[in-house]
Amino acid sequence: KQWYQRRVAITAGIISILYLESGKIEVLENSDDRFVSKPVWYSNDELIMIKTIQYPFKHGAIYCPNRANMLYKYDHPSSTYTPLTGNGKAILDFEINKNNQNIAFLSCDAGGPHRSYFTVHVIQSSSGDVIQVPNVLVCGILGIKVLHGWIDDTKLLLTDLEGPHTMAVALDTISGHKMDLLTGKMDDCEDYSFIVVDQKEHEFLFTYSSSNPISGLYQQGLGFSDALSGEVRALTSSHRTSSTTPLRSEVLELNREGRDYNAIHVRGSDVPSPAGGKTSQRTLIVFPHGGPHSAYTTAFSKHCYFFARLGFGVLLVNYTGSLGLGPDSIPALSGHVGDMDVKDVQNAAQIVRQSGGYERAVVMGGSHGGFLTAHLIGQYPEFYSAAALRNPVIDIATMIGSTDIPDWAFYEAGLPYSAAYPPTPTAEIYGAMLNASPLRYVDHVVCPVLLLIGAKDMRVPPSQGIRYYQYLKSRGVEVEMKLYPEECHPLSGVECAADCLLHIYNLFTSSQTAS
Repeated sequence: KQWYQRRVAITAGIISILYLESGKIEVLENSDDRFVSKPVWYSNDELIMIKTIQYPFKHGAIYCPNRANMLYKYDHPSSTYTPLTGNGKAILDFEINKNNQNIAFLSCDAGGPHRSYFTVHVIQSSSGDVIQVPNVLVCGILGIKVLHGWIDDTKLLLTDLEGPHTMAVALDTISGHKMDLLTGKMDDCEDYSFIVVDQKEHEFLFTYSSSNPISGLYQQGLGFSDALSGEVRALTSSHRTSSTTPLRSEVLELNREGRDYNAIHVRGSDVPSPAGGKTSQRTLIVFPHGGPHSAYTTAFSKHCYFFARLGFGVLLVNYTGSLGLGPDSIPALSGHVGDMDVKDVQNAAQIVRQSGGYERAVVMGGSHGGFLTAHLIGQYPEFYSAAALRNPVIDIATMIGSTDIPDWAFYEAGLPYSAAYPPTPTAEIYGAMLNASPLRYVDHVVCPVLLLIGAKDMRVPPSQGIRYYQYLKSRGVEVEMKLYPEECHPLSGVECAADCLLHIYNLFTSSQTAS
């Protein structure tokens, strides 16, 4: 009955009303077995909420905004629920206009990729009609609230993604016109990423950061803007790294076989390495993101900061299937994982290694990034000197019976899936999944490998990494595995995160000495 990864203790949604004067708590009765969440007062007697369909069994919910759900209105006096949207859709978020009671919401087709582009809709309070905002798609960015609220009666405030840049956008819900509110309005740097953090009507607060400042690496700053007057100002001074170790970065616009994608290359100045020499002149860390439908942005990254300050070059690759590359990029990868994404990353790595004068390359990644890392060291064994993998997908075929998101395995392998009636695996299904998996290249791996595994991971079961460790060990590959008993998929506990970074650093520097 649980919602799996990082939602183990959550089985049902319960909405309660607290009466402040009396202290009474009233628990509202649910009309069906759908999971209720995000209740917001619409009027003195009405609530708007999301109800998620659970099907015969639950699938993992966190990081998965493609789960089928609907918007409902609840009338308190009569205890009745009325659906506001239809079946077959996934609602990411909604906002109520306090002036005219119109409701804006973001929606995509249920099922399919776990992250995609969303259409914007408005429910007219006067008629109940649902109107789609014309010619607008918005990125569902992982870990960032996208829909913030109404600026006035017709405009919405959004955080959107264009290429590797997050932007604060005013969306006209009548014309569909999007206006970038902040880009180019900060004096210090032209390469900021902006994220809206709070809003009151047309005034809002935002964070800004960049990996490409004039001198040093900006961490996060806080700013204020008025969407109507156009006023933009910083509220905090910019934080920079020591000027003795300035970092440099560039956004690379790439193309392979007619498909555009991008990468962010960050490097530090020459600093002495523990093995002697200059690490920034020697080692490039290739770092594909997970997902695969996620994205790197130009915002401050602690991983880039850590490794670039130590003198490494870092290459963040937004391969085909990444957000920010346009809606056609998402389905283009389905059925081609392990091939198209791998070749995109390798193409970027070869270009930057040559142009940057790097003597060697290493690679690291987590989840689908770990999947790509295992592919890269198997398909291009002579290119990489070492590899670090965090909770990697190694064999999609054996994962479908133990992951909390079996639909992910089917979609990325290019196979149909129904949450209401999951398909029975066949030899053809297993064959397609194994053919896309890095396990088939395990015999080609020669570089030292570090595996970082969360024992409580329900997204990518620890058996994936453990089995890969066993295969590599039996083939004489230098391999080490760190198993974290209390960690799950993100490996985000403070002590664990620090331990992972230090072990990766030790691997990359020790393999440098050996090379």
